[in-house]
Amino acid sequence: MTSLSFKELVLCHPFYYGKIIAGWEAADRCFHNISFHAEESLPNTLLLVKSNENHLCVLEIALSNPQIVGIIFYGLDTVYLPSILETHAKKQKKPFFFLRNPDGERLKQRIDELLLLKKQNLFHFATKQMTNYWLDLLNRKDIKEVLKRLNLFMETEVLFFNTQKILQIIYPTLYSQKDFQVLKVIRNHDETLPEGFSLVTIQEKNFYLFQMLSPNKKIIGYFLFEKKSTSLSVFEISLLDAIVPTIVTWVKQTVITKSIHLKYKDQFLYDILNNNIDSEQEMIEMAKLWDMDFLPNPQVFAINLGDSIPITKDVIIRLQKLFQADHIPFKIYTTHLSHRIVGIVFPTTNMEQAERKKLLNDWMDRIQKKIQKIFPGLQTTIGIGRVHPSNLEIHQSFQEAKISLQMYDYVPMTKGFIHYDEIGYVRLLSYIHDDLLSDFSMQYLQELIVHDQKNETDLIDTLYSYCNHNGDVIESAQNLFIHPNTLRQRLKKIEAILQMDLNNYTNIVNLMLALKIEKTMNI
Repeated sequence: MTSLSFKELVLCHPFYYGKIIAGWEAADRCFHNISFHAEESLPNTLLLVKSNENHLCVLEIALSNPQIVGIIFYGLDTVYLPSILETHAKKQKKPFFFLRNPDGERLKQRIDELLLLKKQNLFHFATKQMTNYWLDLLNRKDIKEVLKRLNLFMETEVLFFNTQKILQIIYPTLYSQKDFQVLKVIRNHDETLPEGFSLVTIQEKNFYLFQMLSPNKKIIGYFLFEKKSTSLSVFEISLLDAIVPTIVTWVKQTVITKSIHLKYKDQFLYDILNNNIDSEQEMIEMAKLWDMDFLPNPQVFAINLGDSIPITKDVIIRLQKLFQADHIPFKIYTTHLSHRIVGIVFPTTNMEQAERKKLLNDWMDRIQKKIQKIFPGLQTTIGIGRVHPSNLEIHQSFQEAKISLQMYDYVPMTKGFIHYDEIGYVRLLSYIHDDLLSDFSMQYLQELIVHDQKNETDLIDTLYSYCNHNGDVIESAQNLFIHPNTLRQRLKKIEAILQMDLNNYTNIVNLMLALKIEKTMNI
């Protein structure tokens, strides 16, 4: 005689919409008779009970009747059921469902159809509709409810891993990513396993790993669940196959949502960096929408990306991942603006300025080495703005970081990055138009430049060395590889040409600025 198990029944419309009240642990039990009357039931009967004024009495009798192996309680509204009925159903190992359906005759007719399909070996056609159920559940509820229902049907916790086999915490679980550092496949091509399944071991426990593929055969993720029996059941395989389109849909939705989320996040960071937010409180509240903690004493760094390699979206994403705070007491949030990556740095602990600067410098040095390793042809320079107490001053630190980048080539002894507070007086020159700077430089140096050009001398270099060595004749002479007396004679000649006293402090300052513009800034 043809029979159905309750697990098979919930694979079919409309029974997967039913609420499992109790007894699911006995879902392997089978029935081949259907009845509306407990007292008329035959062996292995599924009882259909309509919600009315007599239902409690009928349910009590049914749960005690050994002929009845399960109950479907149906009606338009969920009604209160005493907990003793649930306890009794569990004790008697009888699956007990509630289905929001007003027509018991149609339910019986549907079950008869399923029994006939099973008899004719066509039952798999009935289960195909379950794909629509999972999609409907995703649309009506969310992915948490989908996995919650899946866990209930599978009678074990089913975990979702992304394409990199990293655990995704979608609902509360006792597991963490640390529990799955390595998914060691022990039977990747076991012929006894269905297609898409592997057997893995984790901490001496065996798990099934189910690989999910999109319609174009791309991996979209994995399900992992503990192996509790000698083999996978047809029910488990059908259930997982049916849910794959829903997971594909959810993954696509997640990618789109994440893209939109990042777009608005980047706009938010752009507004901060360009001083488009009115109050610090508003800024902090908006940051919480993107799970960002805006703390006191922020500063900004900006990274110029060279044009030696194409700066694609993938390159930007990989670079931004590198700039996530790693083993340092900072929170760092980055965005891509034009030809540079910009990061806002927030300290997570109190520290002295010198300690903070050293930690940041060491980290910047490590990051640039990583960039060179991943992108050997990519040249990067980093400008770092000053620390400011208020988040409303982030835009000021950003401007300082950009000035640092502009002045990078004009400050000696820089190694890939430079702080705004290390530039000194040169930063003042960044605010002055090049024409004015050139005019200032020529006012003090033109006669000397003309003399060098006519006489093929290098008095400009002599003066530059003298100023760079703070007027120390001995050190300057050593730098120029000449005798100190030779240097003194050149300095007297320079004084005559420029008609200036090099012992005058004001003259030295003016000449040093003019030389910085001419020699270092190359204006």
